[in-house]
Amino acid sequence: MKYHFLCNAVGVSAAFLLLATASARADLFVIAASEPAGHGEVFRLEEHSGSVLNRWTTGTEAIHGIAVSILGDVYVAADTLGAGEIIRFSPAGEQLGGFGDSNLTMPAAMTLGPDGNFYVLSAMPASDGFRGQVLRFSSNGKQAGVFVAAQNGTGRQFVDLAFRGEDHLLVVDFEKGILRFDARSGQFLGVFIPTGDELVTPSGIAVGPDGNLYVSSREANVVLRFDGSTGQYMDTFVSPGTRALNGPMGLTFGNDGNLYVASCYDHHVVRFNGKTGDFAGMLGGNDLHFPTRITSGAVPFLMARPLK
Repeated sequence: MKYHFLCNAVGVSAAFLLLATASARADLFVIAASEPAGHGEVFRLEEHSGSVLNRWTTGTEAIHGIAVSILGDVYVAADTLGAGEIIRFSPAGEQLGGFGDSNLTMPAAMTLGPDGNFYVLSAMPASDGFRGQVLRFSSNGKQAGVFVAAQNGTGRQFVDLAFRGEDHLLVVDFEKGILRFDARSGQFLGVFIPTGDELVTPSGIAVGPDGNLYVSSREANVVLRFDGSTGQYMDTFVSPGTRALNGPMGLTFGNDGNLYVASCYDHHVVRFNGKTGDFAGMLGGNDLHFPTRITSGAVPFLMARPLK
């Protein structure tokens, strides 16, 4: 099994980030496939206008996850032939170093945790295939370890993750749905939202300023909203057939409160009104080939209700 970079790869996953810090200008960071080589590329977009401020490649085969530190540096989870590494860049694309771990194989999404550490999805080879795991790294890579171990009964195809407050880590498993783990110990707490009539082919997750969960479905071309406390289905926040939503993958809430979704198959980032779900424009231009994951470096971190 090999995690490829493009939209049809379950192992390519989004990362989102909600920060309490303010920023003079809110930027969006998007990972996509460069053309014609097909290597991973990072785009930095100005949130309001959608213009490309700068872009850079990592020199690796692919990029699968992206997150922004509280200091504004950009971290990407990249791999070459399945061997993963975390590479650090300035917002302008200057490489500032990197690190890895023997457990970091076929990395997927990553996010910044409430403790200031980075959490990265990975896949551990097993006799019957692969099992999902979550690794934890400090910003300099000196504190590395397995936070959620690969195990039977948890999941095989981890594709995205998000913290809701300081108590729970939510992980998207492509087959099982939304899994819940204790944010301090990594203990598996069960399937929070199972796949079913509403939730099919989940591909990305974001926690909104209202504390609810927003989940993209790549094949259904929708963004669903679930109650962040109970996991109960609320509504289809972005409906099928909505303009320019074609193969939605990663999603994040911007500093302006709007929802930004990587629409992989039509090569754009799409903006939706964060309260109504109405279409509000497209970003990225013609060079954004197969965008998969997106994160913001300055978003209000508002968690209204703890998970039950």
